[in-house]
Amino acid sequence: MSQQGRGGKICLATPSSLAIHSTKSSEPILTYELSIQDMIDRVSETPLSVAEITEGFKSGDEAPFKYGHWEVVRDVCEGISANIWESLTTKQQIDRLCEVIELWPCYATSHHLFQFYVESAQADPVATEHLWGRIVGYLERFGTPQCDALEYVLWVDFFEDQSTCEAAWHGLMCMASDRKVRDRILINAGPVPYVLKKPIYHQMIKFPDEHEALAESLAHSKQDYFGDIDRKDARKLVKRLDLPRSDEFVAYLKDNL
Repeated sequence: MSQQGRGGKICLATPSSLAIHSTKSSEPILTYELSIQDMIDRVSETPLSVAEITEGFKSGDEAPFKYGHWEVVRDVCEGISANIWESLTTKQQIDRLCEVIELWPCYATSHHLFQFYVESAQADPVATEHLWGRIVGYLERFGTPQCDALEYVLWVDFFEDQSTCEAAWHGLMCMASDRKVRDRILINAGPVPYVLKKPIYHQMIKFPDEHEALAESLAHSKQDYFGDIDRKDARKLVKRLDLPRSDEFVAYLKDNL
């Protein structure tokens, strides 16, 4: 069973020499000193432009960057995370990493958000809340490469790592006011402890129009390598699903629970 496509609404200034307006009117307008191109110029041993990297980039591929390009993008991301380019706040570092993801959406870039959270952002409650908000924004953009990249990093990093799983789950679910966003989180939450998912599942079962997402989430909870499921409780839920036996997730659950 493969991960399905994913989905938000985020406005990023691409080159960062442009002014970036805060979403809060009380905050000042921020102009970054360096663009992503400036950072590339500082780490690349040969002339290389954002456009050249983008031209050779293939979203969704296991190796999305052309030979030699990934090392440059990696060094840009690591420079942002280490704050060697500019004197940025933790929130601003998150936004700058999101600029890179916006340009080249893939696991290779989005993984840096997870690394930055583990190494720096989780110690800052304000920055952590900002990070969850940015991720939710990407999930609203269902079907885009950016959404796909963030769903994947949620699944294999934030949720599979038990040291970050619970905080990520609560932070994201608190911000997921849109049901579609909540469903995208649930579908990628196979590794999240079942005890955390159970109350939401038991609410969803009351509404037939939520059964498709419930079935898919249960299936991933069972099928994922690190998935967590209470088989007894899940079997009871599956019996109440108002979905045809031919539904791929219902069929999988009936055969495997």
